[in-house]
Amino acid sequence: MKRSFPLAYLRLYAGLTLAVVIILLVVILTVQAIRKQGDGTQMVNHSVKIIEKLRDIRYNLLQMRGARRAFWLTGKNNFLDSYYKGNNLIPNYLQELIQEVSDNPIQTLNVNRLDSSLSSLFVFWSTNGKVSTDLSKEKFTGITLEEENKLSSIYANFELIKAEETKLLFIRQSDLTKYNTQTKELIIGGIVILMIVVLILVNAVIATLKSRYRAGNRLKASLDEMEKVNAIAEEKNWVLEGVATISRQIQSADGTSNLSEDIIRSVVNYMELPAGAIYLADEEEKKISMTASVAVSASANYSFEVGVGIVGNAALQRTMTITKSIPDDYWKIESAMGTTSGKGQIVCLPLWAAEHLKGVIELGNLNEFSHRQILLLESIANSLSTSIHSRQTRIKINKLLEQVQEQKEAMLSQQEELRQTNEELTKQTEELQASEEELRTQEEELRQMNTELHEKNDTVENAKQALILKAKELEATSKYKSEFLANMSHELRTPLNSVLILAKLLSDNNLNNLQPKQIEYAKIIHKSGTDLLQLINDILDLSKIEAGKIELIVEEVSIDSIIMDLTQLFTVVATEKDIRFETTKQMNIPVVIHTDKQRVEQVLKNLLSNAFKFTPKGGSVTIAFENRDQFDRKRTGISVTDSGIGISKAKQQLIFEAFQQADGSTSRQYGGTGLGLSISKELVRLLGGEIEVESKEGNGSVFTIILPNELTIETQAIENEMLPASVSEPLGKITEQEKIEDDRNRINSDDKVMLIIEDDENFATLLKDFSRDKGYKPIVALKGDEGLFYARKYKPDAIILDIQLPVIDGWSLLKLLKSDEKLNKIPVHIISAFDDSRLHTAGALAYVKKPINREGLENAFTTIGNYLDEHLKKVMIISATHFKDESLKQIFREKHHDTFFMQVASVEEAKEKLKSEKYACLI
Repeated sequence: MKRSFPLAYLRLYAGLTLAVVIILLVVILTVQAIRKQGDGTQMVNHSVKIIEKLRDIRYNLLQMRGARRAFWLTGKNNFLDSYYKGNNLIPNYLQELIQEVSDNPIQTLNVNRLDSSLSSLFVFWSTNGKVSTDLSKEKFTGITLEEENKLSSIYANFELIKAEETKLLFIRQSDLTKYNTQTKELIIGGIVILMIVVLILVNAVIATLKSRYRAGNRLKASLDEMEKVNAIAEEKNWVLEGVATISRQIQSADGTSNLSEDIIRSVVNYMELPAGAIYLADEEEKKISMTASVAVSASANYSFEVGVGIVGNAALQRTMTITKSIPDDYWKIESAMGTTSGKGQIVCLPLWAAEHLKGVIELGNLNEFSHRQILLLESIANSLSTSIHSRQTRIKINKLLEQVQEQKEAMLSQQEELRQTNEELTKQTEELQASEEELRTQEEELRQMNTELHEKNDTVENAKQALILKAKELEATSKYKSEFLANMSHELRTPLNSVLILAKLLSDNNLNNLQPKQIEYAKIIHKSGTDLLQLINDILDLSKIEAGKIELIVEEVSIDSIIMDLTQLFTVVATEKDIRFETTKQMNIPVVIHTDKQRVEQVLKNLLSNAFKFTPKGGSVTIAFENRDQFDRKRTGISVTDSGIGISKAKQQLIFEAFQQADGSTSRQYGGTGLGLSISKELVRLLGGEIEVESKEGNGSVFTIILPNELTIETQAIENEMLPASVSEPLGKITEQEKIEDDRNRINSDDKVMLIIEDDENFATLLKDFSRDKGYKPIVALKGDEGLFYARKYKPDAIILDIQLPVIDGWSLLKLLKSDEKLNKIPVHIISAFDDSRLHTAGALAYVKKPINREGLENAFTTIGNYLDEHLKKVMIISATHFKDESLKQIFREKHHDTFFMQVASVEEAKEKLKSEKYACLI
């Protein structure tokens, strides 16, 4: 028995020692796990704060974009408040974001990229992308597209930063979960091991209940300590989250009053308190005044001297004061649900920045303030003081900057006055010195005068000759330039063919396989190409006029036909713009005048276009025809009157110069090239007339063209120039093109065949596809000799011809076709960039100038189709004897003036003819 006691105690002590070691190990590991858990929680909150800061930047950026668009739509400046607010907040948010990610090189690089993208966007918004209410829709659309491109880049950076931080957040949350799991496992494992040890020592501790009781107490104390540690960690997390939430909410304030309101509301809401108020200090008057409150009477406007009352006394202290044992009637909380008396406690938190008092926060609680609420108030005191101090400092700096600017302007004004005074004194001194020098040298100059006069005469004569030579060179250069541009119509217009037609086909989306954005892009391409075509046409028209390449076609022109054309063209424009459009005509004007109708209507269309462009909604445009006879000169005046913006007296002659308008800004506001009036002035001069303008700025304009009733010009017999005098047949073997696949090998006897002679492969391909859509079998020739070969070989139903072709040009090919009895009845439709009045009288069915759009192609094929439907090609008359009476032929020619007759005397001859050629009718 004596030996059993030491062994039992030894086992007991060994078991107790092992239990203590296990407990200590579990406690140490648990504390470490809890510390890691706290660190993990802090890192999770750090990632959450970064993501929230990124969301704040994105929100303010969207507000700025919306403000710009709302301002453009409404023109109200109050919509720009969000823009300026975001412009001030985003740099601060971005700086805070850079500080938050400074420990992460990858995120630092991503945030720097975001900073660059935002800076690029802000620069664009303040320069080229600046929005004003007078922006046109097209200009604003361009700005919006550029803005969306930059925003897309910024959003991509947002997503990149967010994805990286989300990944880190996931990792950190996983680590935090792992730490929690480890803590639980450690506790459970320690308890299990401890229980095992206790069970093993049950027999040994039966006699040592007191020792076992103490061991149990130690274990309980350890568990209580762990609970306290968890409670402290939770309390710290609540405080940290409160600091972050309150700091984030007060960042959106844009003034001292708003800042006070955001501070008190965020503190009261987060701490779930019934009432609170904030007082800002006035250092000069040594008092504090309430600037914002929650659940305090709106009519109350409390102000306390520093050191007076609870709030005033708290302002003198550097630490928070808590007032306890509040009387029942000290403060109340009222609502529609009832009334209660406030007891609890009142906390006064002084806000100090360095050695300066910035304010006091007074908070009321129905219960006692918890420990974590006290910690939160102590934690946010410095940040709230700094925010108020920064806002007040910024206001003071702005005021100082305004004062400095005013002083600078006054100083510059004084410097300018002093400089002018010095310049006047210097000038007077120089004049005195010059006068003295002039008196001294006058005698010498008189002696040298004769010699100098001879030398100057020689110099003047040489300069005169040089000026004459230079003027000739300039005239030649200008002429070469004008001739070059006048001959460039094919090179400038041909590339636009494919652009305009393909863009129109894409925008129509007949296959319904394009997205709305792609259709919008196609419409933009088509509109840009149309605008480019208008500019090219204006420049070429002006160049042709300068080069003397404009030919006038003088004919009898009905005044009523001009009125009808202009009315049909501009009535729709007037309706769309809500402008009253009227036409008037004097009774004594002639019914017809002899002039060039196309050029007259070109001038009037330009004047009417300008009138509608510069006339606002609800205005009026009038075109009037009146008699302007002068002595023996019979003249007709046509006036275009509008109620638009008008033209100042100083600029009424400037507008007729190239690229000029009434105001430099109108070109951007109203569009246009500034060439229309220059072209109109030159055309009116060629028509033997003159153009006048009467206008007053703000009261509209009156443009009047005065034309002679009988235009007499020296015309040349262009019929002899229409085609080359002699055209030789192509020599050598014809090489058939294989670049463009066509239907030359798939033609049946009843097919309608379309021959396309075009050297531009892209445009030829478009014409081929269009011909197939219209039911023709197309044959494509890329050279003139190849086109003539196909015409003779396949005898097509219609031909589309370009003028500027290799080997045989279009003029020569047209003459060869019209001189061939088998081909001269085939309708030829000319589509060319070559611009010549002879094209209208060259024997072709119709003429269309490149670049041609989809509507132009539709009209061209409609014209060809109507011609083929209305005209019989060949009529064979089978008779034993030739008809001597021409009455039958006359009947056919009255109905179909292009009918070709073939008379045969026998059936055998008719069979031979039918084998070789097609006839539409047999008689």
